Amino acid sequence: MRPVARAAVVALALCAGLVRSARGVQDEQPAQAAPEQQQEQPSQVDPRLYTLFEGALVDTKNGAPFAETAGYKKLMYSIASYKPEDVAQRAQPFLDHAAVLRDPDAFRGQFMRARGLVPYVEAVRLEGEIFGAKDVYRGVVAAADGTEGVVFDMLEAPPMFELLRDIVDVEGVLYRTVRYENKKGELVEAPYMIARSVVVLDPDDLEHVGPRAPFKVVLIGAALAFLVARLLIYWFQRKKELALAAQQREPGLRKPRGRPRKGRPSRPPTST
Repeated sequence: MRPVARAAVVALALCAGLVRSARGVQDEQPAQAAPEQQQEQPSQVDPRLYTLFEGALVDTKNGAPFAETAGYKKLMYSIASYKPEDVAQRAQPFLDHAAVLRDPDAFRGQFMRARGLVPYVEAVRLEGEIFGAKDVYRGVVAAADGTEGVVFDMLEAPPMFELLRDIVDVEGVLYRTVRYENKKGELVEAPYMIARSVVVLDPDDLEHVGPRAPFKVVLIGAALAFLVARLLIYWFQRKKELALAAQQREPGLRKPRGRPRKGRPSRPPTST
């Protein structure tokens, strides 16, 4: 074979090999891309949450248990930086318990207040300090009948007030909903607020406790229940004392009732 023809054959072979290699690369590209498409997609987050409090609301989800995430600490720090009067001015709307549970993302990050009675407040030790604090104060504010509870966390200790008696406003920001075990051992889900302050209210200035419970009715009902309980206790104690006195009284020593009847004077015996 002439050198020229041999060179042509070699060139054609090289071109054919390049074409096959290119086709092989094109065939392999979809196979390599397939695993990337099969990767789990992150859960969708409301884009509005990225714009609130420097994204502090996006690293947790509704219905999750208590957790000290980076977003939680950032939000606690942000709310603690506000003056109480500024939060009070912003937190004008009352928290709608049913609406929040129905669509939590529509209310997350909003300033609001929750009004009611507080059954308990306790100090919870943090895993790390926030704003120099080692504990947060966690409590529940609920309606007068104990329903529609709202959980709140705050850095500063709340003011002195009487549990289940004083009416308070919890002012802060709705963080999310939280699922937890309550004091009765029941698993419940409730709105979860990061609070700046707890304000004890004057009963004379109140018209209601929450959206549906008239405060004056609750106060009068509590007073009547207390009065009835005291009367029942007194009645049972008095009844017990009378029964005990009757048992200790000896027979025959009972004092006769009424005046004694006057009998006729006895006559001297007559001799026969």
